[in-house]
Amino acid sequence: MYKVLLVDDEPYVLEGLREFIDWQKYGFVICAEASDGPQALEMIYKYYPDLVITDIQMPMMDGLNFIAGAEKGTGHSIKYIILSGYERFDYIKKAISLDVEAYLLKPVEPQELENQLVRIKDILDTEKKYLCAELNQYVVLRRSFEAMCHGRTKMESVSDESWPGNEFALWNSFYLVLLKLYIPEEAEGTEEEICSELLQAFNRTEGKEKVKVLLHDEKGRAWLFLPGEKDIVPEKTLKNMQILLERKNGWFLGGVISGSFSSPARMRECYDDVLAKIDIAFYDEKNAIYKAEEKAAAEYQYRIDSQKTEKMNCQGDFISLCSYFKEERIAPGIVRSSVLRLIEEMGGPLERISRRIWQWNFADIRRELLVNCGLGFKKEKISDKTPEGIERVLEYIRKNYKKNLKLQELSEQFFFNTNYLGRVLNRETGMPLSSYLHFLRIMEAKRLLAENELKISEIAFELGYKDTEYFTGKFKEFENMTPSAFRRRCLDS
Repeated sequence: MYKVLLVDDEPYVLEGLREFIDWQKYGFVICAEASDGPQALEMIYKYYPDLVITDIQMPMMDGLNFIAGAEKGTGHSIKYIILSGYERFDYIKKAISLDVEAYLLKPVEPQELENQLVRIKDILDTEKKYLCAELNQYVVLRRSFEAMCHGRTKMESVSDESWPGNEFALWNSFYLVLLKLYIPEEAEGTEEEICSELLQAFNRTEGKEKVKVLLHDEKGRAWLFLPGEKDIVPEKTLKNMQILLERKNGWFLGGVISGSFSSPARMRECYDDVLAKIDIAFYDEKNAIYKAEEKAAAEYQYRIDSQKTEKMNCQGDFISLCSYFKEERIAPGIVRSSVLRLIEEMGGPLERISRRIWQWNFADIRRELLVNCGLGFKKEKISDKTPEGIERVLEYIRKNYKKNLKLQELSEQFFFNTNYLGRVLNRETGMPLSSYLHFLRIMEAKRLLAENELKISEIAFELGYKDTEYFTGKFKEFENMTPSAFRRRCLDS
């Protein structure tokens, strides 16, 4: 049985719909009723009906705005019938734009509504059949992919006959895309929920009628299957996903796109080809998109000048060290290993970074190195490319870090969404706003302590701390020593 939601502000209309239609005869059952738009939206999120029959003129929210809101918010395919006492052209035009199945005038004849129920049930039955085809195709793809990832290169468990391509198939060929999703460490949600965000973005770019297949290999890398249809351009799909994800979450998305394939053996070739190019975007922007067939494997240096890098490390010149890595095109694995070793020597958060560094590109690694070594923020931009308008916010923070700045106030002053600004600042500085303010204050405190002209209490007050004891605690949190100990070390050196 398909579920029906009835929406009308007139009780007698709801009663008539209940009593005069044999819903079960036509394959439907009433799951809920509502008397206005907001209440109807609640019922949709609660029951996920297959069909909604609604009036237009209702209190609080009219039926057309209710339909528009439901279509934007649910991601669930719903059919709509409008029952209205008004034959107005603007109503009908808006209903057509919302893909409403039928616009019936009140008082509606039972036979007229029953004819629509028969027609809509046929549509729902057809969609259900195609959904089963989607699931069948997904199972075959998943089995093929898992067999391939576990080293069965001939993929004995999946024959060409069982490959999508029979009469149930929705696609005849595919693209395989290795996704590189860059998310802040503090991002909420499990990996499954994050991947769900990714699929939702794909749904919005390609439409609900397309099959969405997102799988993970044995190393946790995310792979997206795209249809090899003429109207599907993989680069355009990824760019649309990039815009949606960055706008909503402040996340970055890059990818490497395979050639098209239509057999298990060819999928293996495309998979290997993409993996060979997995690090080609290491020194590029996070949102770089490449086609594996067109992009040559990256040429990197696998030997480093140990004397030069050791000198930079000893001098604490980590900006030059990062520049050396990039200018010499040092291989990603070498860079990651070198940075992990350096952070360990500096007493940095090795465990936290080692879990994530293999997913980072060079800009992420550079920022982490500068943050954990406490240098470089005032000398140049925090990242190779800062989102438009954010650099003005960062410059303002650097000039006013002694003040008790709040994220809400900054978002209002610079016209950003508060949540988005918080995520971007966190991504650019490597820490929340409050921690970044303390970081800048402690860096200035170190300079003032080295000059030995002000008392510690005066330095605390100068930097915006009203409590010397609190300032001492924060200083120790960043430097693993008290301000007094730091000053003594400066005087002794």
